[in-house]
Amino acid sequence: MKDRLIQLSLVLATGALLLSGCSTVQPRCTAVEDNPTHHYQIGMKALEDGNITVAQEKFERALYCDEDFSTRDDEAAFSQEAILFYGEAVGNPDHRTPAQREQMAKRAAVVTAQRALVEYLEGFALVGDTLVKDGMAQYDVIRSAVSGFVKGSQVVFQGFSNDKAIAMIKLGLHGPKGFASAIYEKMSSDSKFKEALKTDKKPFKAQAVKLDEAYDGLIIDATEQGCGEYTNSIDKAKAALATRGVKNPLVIKASGATTVADLQVTDEDAVMIYSANQKGSFMAAAKVAFVLK
Repeated sequence: MKDRLIQLSLVLATGALLLSGCSTVQPRCTAVEDNPTHHYQIGMKALEDGNITVAQEKFERALYCDEDFSTRDDEAAFSQEAILFYGEAVGNPDHRTPAQREQMAKRAAVVTAQRALVEYLEGFALVGDTLVKDGMAQYDVIRSAVSGFVKGSQVVFQGFSNDKAIAMIKLGLHGPKGFASAIYEKMSSDSKFKEALKTDKKPFKAQAVKLDEAYDGLIIDATEQGCGEYTNSIDKAKAALATRGVKNPLVIKASGATTVADLQVTDEDAVMIYSANQKGSFMAAAKVAFVLK
């Protein structure tokens, strides 16, 4: 009996080794810089520069190196100029021609990416239903639903291979159609948010004044206010804005801070900001930097 147990153990151990050997997947990309993260970062840089062809090649290479590669990193995402959302779909066997199959799969991938974007902004409702009878699960159904309206997204990549379509859409972080604008509009339509902003103070109103210079950007010096961190010197702020075409930003000293995220300026400086923006329109393009500790 003992010998049989030993023989059985050896057979099981040998089988496990064979299975593990058969299931080992050799990496497709082995060079130091030939990895999905590197290709994704290069693709994002190309995307920001408007080079869609290079971006597409890098995203395809990232997925080739690792089909399960995920780029979901909220902290990293908000340090870039745009957020990418990914969608995928498979071809419908009922479609009559390969061209129809490809086009419809690509469209489905785009819609899936759009849904991911709305889920990110709005959240989603999740409903589950499980039936257990006589100690056995009869069915388990999970449904999710989301509803929302998003503008300013752009399809930056579509691909179709091996009956599978993938798509990426971009939502810029800045500007009138960017992520920040979408969040602001969502917050502004929230009744609780409006209630929290109510005040007895009369709204500040002033006419634009004539300035000696034309400004095309804005820097708020808040080094003495103890807020969060954006950049820690005016020179760095100017350099950051220069990459977005700003040549002569208006520099304003913050007069106070109500919270770690809400700065204050004097009435006189508010008039200067308003007047400069009337001519330079830098607020709409989000050409604003904060200098903090």
